[in-house]
Amino acid sequence: MNKAVIFDGDGTLWRPVGQSGDVRPDAIYQGNRVEEESYLKLQLIAGVPEMLSHLRARGYKIFIVSAHPVPGELALKELQSKTVELGIDSLVDGLFCSNGKSRDGKADVIRGIVDNSKLDPSQTYMVGDSYYYDYEAGKKAGINSFFIKNNYCKQPSPLPRGVSFLEKITDIESVLGLI
Repeated sequence: MNKAVIFDGDGTLWRPVGQSGDVRPDAIYQGNRVEEESYLKLQLIAGVPEMLSHLRARGYKIFIVSAHPVPGELALKELQSKTVELGIDSLVDGLFCSNGKSRDGKADVIRGIVDNSKLDPSQTYMVGDSYYYDYEAGKKAGINSFFIKNNYCKQPSPLPRGVSFLEKITDIESVLGLI
């Protein structure tokens, strides 16, 4: 069985250019559509390319799952454009989108990735900046899950006991014992 890290995209791996870490990263969405060529207005969060390279070098498959406000094929095309423009497309094994209107949609997509990619759930990790859409989705899908602490996404306060969290995205390497 394989091991993997499944990442959210917006706010986890990238954010709009010039935007601080205290602002919601979904400014590129306008209702149920995406701002035209929004992928040209994004920047990777510091350390992401190196982290993805290190994970792959240690045998982890890398997937990105985005809860997207636009329909299926358009969402996937937008996600592909983001990874190509940001130069991380060669570091990712698969891109997937779920309906952003349903918290359970991402959990269903993650279950599909685990099953279809023959991943070991005990060696598969979900990492994201949304407690409800990312952290809980990983838990519902039966894999390990990490929440990146932030000030812009709704989250329980205080966080429930036992929640695994990261201060920043690149902390996943030390949590997995890679550095």
